[in-house]
This record gives sequence, structure tokens and C-alpha cells, in this order.
Amino acid sequence: NPNNAFGHYEVMTAPCIEACPAHVNVPRYIDYIKMGRTDLATGVVLRHYPLVGSCGRVCVRLCEHACRRQQLEGPVDIKNLKRFAADSLNYTVEEMFEGAAAQPNEFSPRIAVVGAGPAGLTCAYHLLLKGYKVEVYEAQRKAGGMALIGIPQYRLPKGILLEEAKVIEKLGGKFHYGHRLGKDFTIDDLFSEGFNAVFIGVGCSKGMLLGFPEDAQNIEGYSNGLNFLLKVERGVVEGECPTFSGDFVVVGGGNVAMDCSRSAVRMTDGKVHVIYRRTEKQAPADPAEIHAAKEEGIEFHFLTAQKRLVVEDGKVVGLECVKLKEGEREPNGRSKLIEIPGTEFIIPCSNVISAIGQRIDQSIFEDKDEIQFDKRGNISVTESLATSRPGVFAGGDCATG
Repeated sequence: NPNNAFGHYEVMTAPCIEACPAHVNVPRYIDYIKMGRTDLATGVVLRHYPLVGSCGRVCVRLCEHACRRQQLEGPVDIKNLKRFAADSLNYTVEEMFEGAAAQPNEFSPRIAVVGAGPAGLTCAYHLLLKGYKVEVYEAQRKAGGMALIGIPQYRLPKGILLEEAKVIEKLGGKFHYGHRLGKDFTIDDLFSEGFNAVFIGVGCSKGMLLGFPEDAQNIEGYSNGLNFLLKVERGVVEGECPTFSGDFVVVGGGNVAMDCSRSAVRMTDGKVHVIYRRTEKQAPADPAEIHAAKEEGIEFHFLTAQKRLVVEDGKVVGLECVKLKEGEREPNGRSKLIEIPGTEFIIPCSNVISAIGQRIDQSIFEDKDEIQFDKRGNISVTESLATSRPGVFAGGDCATG
């Protein structure tokens, strides 16, 4: 507006674009699908990140929650349209990048990316397209990070993720597998080797237990959600999926809790329960995941909290729980949770899985790395993802939690 006395202007996009963390132009790629050009639709998403087919399967679809069609018949099925676009190509996105990267020269900066999860891969992807020299250091033997080893096969076939990660090598990037920060190399080592900057995308690889006295003990049948999913993944990869006997109780209301419970129900001869402190509507898990879990026979206990781990002879035999009610609203907008006296009950079980969140493994850093953490234990970064150490940047779960 030329008559605007404040000297600013506004740009209007769409609710789905604004809700998307990557700000993907959702209407544009849907229009290309309508035209039958799934290659162009996939190209729209590739402007933002390389994992199109993977994201089309496991994205938390914030765009759909913001979709204006919710006020009518229901939101557009944006996530599955993205999946359709990628799957309809009949080839991997790797093949779309012949000659796409700017060619580096002797003066091009060298960047080290630590962690080959979605954050590290996306960082390497954009740098390579701009002509930087990029090398990715990954502790595991394959790329993909927690998306590879922490999401069950039924939700994300690993072949798709691994194929999409190949685009990094297609663009001229180099992987160093089996290299763990803090064990095999340090940040100082990377700068000594001539890298001009470092991006840290190590994720949140440390699962949390429930805060019981038994947390420090080796109790059979008691583990955190990440360790459980890693055990399942390892078994599937090796061709011997683990089997369990007895009932499970999974504590938590997020997608990791859904992954644990829906994996457990496929592998145990018993029943699977999920307990969550708040209501079903407040659960952070994708509602579609909760619906699928219920259809698979998993029993949910909402407004329920864990009280005590019941242990006999070093083995889990149950979990004592208590019912909760909502009280006054707190400053954060959520209601205070109050235990209801006399409602304690025990769920007999052989396995208790804590899926209440993950945190960054700070042991991979040393004091001399000069990396500061925020009050939640995540790497402290600026808006430009710069850490407290010059030349070192961080992004993804290790910075956001």
C-alpha cells in the first residue's frame, strides 16, 4: 500500500503454507497433481527438503490442521497427496538432480554436518545445491537418523528413506558412517581438518524413564520408548522380530507412544494399554494414530498417571496408576491436574514402556567445545541457528527439543 505511513507491506499466502514448518507451497503442488504433473508437484516440495516420500508418510501434517476446508467437509488430505506425488514418479528423487548442484571450486567453503537425520540431510542438501563442499558424519551405519531407526517399518518403509538420502551423494556430498561425535572425533578435530563451519543435527537420542526409584536399576521389562523401538528395529533388520509374552503398559500420549504400543500389539500375546495424563483431545499424537491404535485393540486410559512400578524378583509385574481430574487453568493455558483420592489401581503387566519424551545426549560434548545449552537442555541457538561457538550451528530436535 503506497499510502501506508508506517512503511511496511504485508504478504498473504495460505493457512496451510504458514502452518508448515518448512513453508512448502502446498496449493501449488496440489495444483500440479490436478494437472497430472506429479514430477512438478514433487519439485515444489524439493525446493524445501529432499525427503518427499518419507515426509508424505510420517509428517505430523500441521498444514491439514490449518486447512480452511476444515470449516466445511474436512481438511484436504495434504500429506497423502505429497506421498502420491513422490510415489507416482516410478523413480527416486535422486534422479531429478542430474547437474542440479552448483559446482564447487577451490575457494568453496567446506562444511561438516554432524548427524544424518532429517535436519542434517536437509542442511547438507541446501548447502550442496549452493555449491558448498559438504561432508556428513553419522554415528550409525546408514543415513536417516531417528527416522530410520525409531519409526516402525509399517509406518515408514526404510528403503524409501534410504533411497531419498542418496540425493546427498548425487549432489557431491560425502558420508562418513560409524563416526560418533565425542567418541571418534571432536568439534576441534573438524576445524583442524580444514572445515570452515560445522552444523550439528544430532537429534534427541536419549529416552527418558518415569522418575521411579527403579530407574537406576536393571529391571526386566522396564525401558524407555526409544530403546524399545531400537530393539524392534534391530530385530526386523536382522530378520528375527522380537516376541514378547504378557501385557504391556505404554506411558505417554505422543507419536512415540503410539509407535511403541502399535509395535507391541504386533509382537506380544498379551494386551496393550496406554496411559496418558491428559485428555484424548490434548494428546500430542496424530489423532489418526490414536484411532488406528484403538482399532488394533489397544486400551487407552486418559486422565491417568503412573504412581509406582510393581516389581517382583527384578521383573515388572504391574504399574500402579491413579485417575486425575482437571482443575483451574494455569498461566500456560493448560488445566492443573489433580489426583482423585481413592482411585489408585494396578494394571498387571510384564512390560512398562516410558514414552514421555527424549532429550539430547549432552555427553557427546566436552567443555572445550564451548557449546551452551538452554534451560531445557537443548543446544542454545540464535534465529540464524548459530550456537555459542563461532562457526558452529545447530538445528532440528537437538536445538528445539
